[in-house]
Amino acid sequence: MGKNMNTDINNIELKNIKTPWTNKKKKIAAISSALIGILIFSASYFVATSTNSINKSVLDFMLSLRQEDLTNYIKIITIMGSLSTAGILTIAIAAIWASYKREFWRPVLLVLAMLATGAVTVLFKSWYMINRPAAKFMIRPLETDYAFPSGHTIAVFVLVLVIGYLICSRRSSPLRVFNWLTTTLILTAIMAFMRLYLGYHWLTDTTASVGLGLIILSFVIIVDKFITKKFVKLQ
Repeated sequence: MGKNMNTDINNIELKNIKTPWTNKKKKIAAISSALIGILIFSASYFVATSTNSINKSVLDFMLSLRQEDLTNYIKIITIMGSLSTAGILTIAIAAIWASYKREFWRPVLLVLAMLATGAVTVLFKSWYMINRPAAKFMIRPLETDYAFPSGHTIAVFVLVLVIGYLICSRRSSPLRVFNWLTTTLILTAIMAFMRLYLGYHWLTDTTASVGLGLIILSFVIIVDKFITKKFVKLQ
């Protein structure tokens, strides 16, 4: 029994050992992220432009959930997910990170990733020109720009995803990666739900944001891999 306990303890300790990602692991993560992202984004665009039955069904379901108190709470919370708010939060996190850890590259890469997210989102909205649900379905104030992809959803997704990557790629463990991916999934799902609930987006807008966010992450990994290999000592 004593040997079994020691074995269990050793297994737990091994699972909690935090080690940096190898270049091979980063390469696999970048390729996987890009391929999955392209697949999700392409499928979202295809559904959005070929048939709107899925989007309409989801919108009808969201309308059936509306309650005054819940709506008021969601209107307040969803403000935190806007690209502008996410940008301010990113700068604050990067400043604290740089000051506390006394490092430069990871905070800068986080800011660059969010700047790229904002630019790509604005570009794609203008490029695809997919309209939002009709104004009669929206909770005021109305949003009148294009819908595809959802800026709020991608802002939350990329922010949490990139922070998690920058942490886990330096000191990784199965538990830490699990917590990172779970947190990213939950927070993104909550924001996507709120945007759908308020009538500002179609389902495909939010799924496209996830696909696009994964593509952005793949570029973050590639750039980080190159810079850290050439110039930066891992911390």
